Amino acid sequence: MLLNATRSGSLALQRVSLHHQSGCSSLRPPIQHQRSLCIAHASPSNDVSVFLEEIAVAQTPKRLKALIRVLEAQGGKALAPTERAGLHPLLVPVCELGTAAGLPPAASLSGQVACLLRWPVPALHKNMPMPIVTMERGSKKVRLLSRSVNEHLHRTLAEEDIAAAASGSGARPLAEAAGSECEEIYSPGKAEAAGFGGPKAALYVVSKAGYFPDVCEGLAHKHLARGDKLSALIASEWYMRNDFFPGWGRPYEFGAELLADQKRDEEARDMARVAMRLPWWTLNTEFTAIQEMAQLKGKSPEETRYLLSEEAAAAAQVQTQGAAKEVKTPQQIALTRADALLDYVAAGALASYDAVRPDLAAAYKEAGLTDMANFIIAAS
Repeated sequence: MLLNATRSGSLALQRVSLHHQSGCSSLRPPIQHQRSLCIAHASPSNDVSVFLEEIAVAQTPKRLKALIRVLEAQGGKALAPTERAGLHPLLVPVCELGTAAGLPPAASLSGQVACLLRWPVPALHKNMPMPIVTMERGSKKVRLLSRSVNEHLHRTLAEEDIAAAASGSGARPLAEAAGSECEEIYSPGKAEAAGFGGPKAALYVVSKAGYFPDVCEGLAHKHLARGDKLSALIASEWYMRNDFFPGWGRPYEFGAELLADQKRDEEARDMARVAMRLPWWTLNTEFTAIQEMAQLKGKSPEETRYLLSEEAAAAAQVQTQGAAKEVKTPQQIALTRADALLDYVAAGALASYDAVRPDLAAAYKEAGLTDMANFIIAAS
């Protein structure tokens, strides 16, 4: 079954490549897989849509076209979704980020690749089933930019509008690029009418647009700049609460960093361990740094994963309380192996994400996630 699905996926992959190169192709899949993938007027958003639906087996975000236009207006370069070399296996590239005429994103993101993240089990990430992330090719870390396309567009258009109103400029090139389809999300003057103009832009974003790691962390840093360490910690707790970022380790890592800076080492240790129970590629700091905060310095990645695992906790409970050890299903074991492969790359124990794709696909296949397995190997 995997072989047949892979062949079908390969045909769809060829179509995406041909669309990107020449606009449209007369190539058709064999009759048993015949679904017309021809795009009358090829565009990057069409390429990504075909890839998402035919290869990643995922739903295309409603305003994907508007997102790509906005990223291009910010100086970005649209990419073919097949350009996945050097990227995390769960990512679908959309655009190489740039800076244009002082427009966001910040210069620190220039050259990074904006991607959509296809989770293995999207239902576990209810607030962000397909987030926008950034990554530098060949890097180990993935940074969360926005939980969704809509939230990203809302924030971008609001910040542009607030800045334009403050400067007296009538120019709103990003709103123009986004087009009328985004007026439902944000229209000029909306933030000011709600009382969030000028310096209150960040408050508008978190109260109306959505939750973003850099904004949440920025609020905590503002408290620190005023010397208010307690309010900074409260802000970091708010950042972690309510499942704003399900499955993402960075909020807990940030909390651990604040606690460590305030010499609250035991609390920092506990928070760092919470962070390390989530995917290591969702953490910003180097593996050895977060490991040291967790007071696990010197442990191998394999030992670290085990010590923080449910399996280790269950084994300890068996020893102390005589409780029966829960047996994992083969599917659970396979998913754990897939998670471990990605963690070991993030920790530097394995060479690269590209190198683990075959083993990762095999693990997802064993877990019963055939669509995910095909998506992973489609880059090879």
